[in-house]
Amino acid sequence: TACSSPVGPGTTGVLSRSISPALTGVIDTPVSWLLMAGIISELRLPCSAPPRSGVEANPAPRSSLPHVVLALVCCIHLLTIRQGHGWGDDFAQYIAHARNLVEKQPYANTGYVLNPEAPEIGPSAYPPGLPVLLAPVYAACGLNFAAMKAVIAASLGLLLGLLVVLFRRDLSPLQTGVCLLLIGLNPYMFDLKEQVLSDLPFAAFVALSAVLVLRFEARPGPGPAMALGAAVYGAYAFRTVGALLMPALFLTAVTRLRAGRRMVLVAATGTFVVLAVSQAALFGWSSDYLLTLRKFDPAMLAYNLLFYPVSLYRLWGSGPTRNLALAVHAIAAAFAVYGYVKARSPRLRFLEYFALLLLLTLLVWPVKGSTRFLIPLVPLWLFYAVRGFGLASDRMPLRLRLSVGAAIAGAILGAVGASYYSYGAQRPPAGPAAPGFQRLARHIGRNTPDGSLILFAQPRALALFTSRRSAVCRCESADALLDYARRVGASYVLAHESFPVDRRRLAFLGHRPEWFQRVYAGDGYQLFRIDLRGQIATSPSVVALAP
Repeated sequence: TACSSPVGPGTTGVLSRSISPALTGVIDTPVSWLLMAGIISELRLPCSAPPRSGVEANPAPRSSLPHVVLALVCCIHLLTIRQGHGWGDDFAQYIAHARNLVEKQPYANTGYVLNPEAPEIGPSAYPPGLPVLLAPVYAACGLNFAAMKAVIAASLGLLLGLLVVLFRRDLSPLQTGVCLLLIGLNPYMFDLKEQVLSDLPFAAFVALSAVLVLRFEARPGPGPAMALGAAVYGAYAFRTVGALLMPALFLTAVTRLRAGRRMVLVAATGTFVVLAVSQAALFGWSSDYLLTLRKFDPAMLAYNLLFYPVSLYRLWGSGPTRNLALAVHAIAAAFAVYGYVKARSPRLRFLEYFALLLLLTLLVWPVKGSTRFLIPLVPLWLFYAVRGFGLASDRMPLRLRLSVGAAIAGAILGAVGASYYSYGAQRPPAGPAAPGFQRLARHIGRNTPDGSLILFAQPRALALFTSRRSAVCRCESADALLDYARRVGASYVLAHESFPVDRRRLAFLGHRPEWFQRVYAGDGYQLFRIDLRGQIATSPSVVALAP
């Protein structure tokens, strides 16, 4: 079966066999035209949805268009899953946790050794949400990237389905369809589903929490309140920052809920606390994130202040199309501001509070900003962009409306189409599933003692594939590296020419033969044995060359 294919040379996974390269090579055309067709179609009709009062009373006739778009987006994502996985090894720790759950090993025993001087790499243990989601896949398919990516793509489908429920009373069916296309088929989201990360499942549980807030508002009761608390916990189980949903719920209860305010605060909070405490008891609780706070840097705050307002331009493309993507981002931001000012939706108050709390946290968190941290906010942002566009176009004569819309659709078509074209031309990522790394991993597994600690720029991926302990080291000199190796008991250091820190490190590793003996070289990787006594030069040098 597809699940039985191992990770390694020539690996293809679920739904990613010969159809994927062909489909990704031509997908720029249908996806881009779908986006433009949705915008142009919307221009021909009054765009703003009729105002409605109440939460569930007097529902308007429902159109199947959003559901058709949803099914189309899901099919495209599932059919274009690619083999392999890129670097950036957060995924490896999630998979190692899932493996431990399946094999009944200690949850945090992933082989990753945290370096307190580099806590931004990641904590010693991640929350269990994504590992629990991946555990059945690992049990059935083993370490199969494509099968795990299918779970991430399904999470995106769940997110979009929940957005249909959230948006249907504020947007017309056509606007909802356009919104789903913009969220689900932009190049950044298309690439994100190729990474086994918690961002999309987390965003889905944020949306689920918002839906359950509306459900409680319509039908107050202990059952809906407890379900809401469980959904908030679900977000927390994927990303610790999901705990911010609780203060967002408090603010929503105080400012919006008229009935059952005390019930939702008590029942939802109680459910969340019980589940969070149970998680800590079953999986442990890591305080490693607190190490990051010790490295607070005003310069990082300034960087994040400049980065986050413009970072979402990556939704529309990067690289050669960066300027065009920035223009699309500016247009979307202008319409989003207009839509928010002119027609703020009280139904989305909960998401707005969460967005504010999340942005404040990201700004002060002393870690270099990343666009994927904003993924839970993308639906809210594009909701107001589409709504603002509808309100503005309703005020325009038809000819002007068509001209403006054609210009916007053309800009999106150019940015998105170019991004998909380059994406289709790319080879699968040469990451840890590449043949070169797999040869290295086999060599390490056969020729290094169990329990060896290896220093490497991607420690969690190395630990996953070699069953050896690994840590990151940012040392820029031989003396500093030796000092760190003594403190943690490292036996080897691995370097690859593609990582900047390793390129600098290779300059001194080869010139200190009394401390570092090269024992493997191939495919750009070089593995050195560390002798903390400085006596390697007295023994013959043995180098294993990869075929």
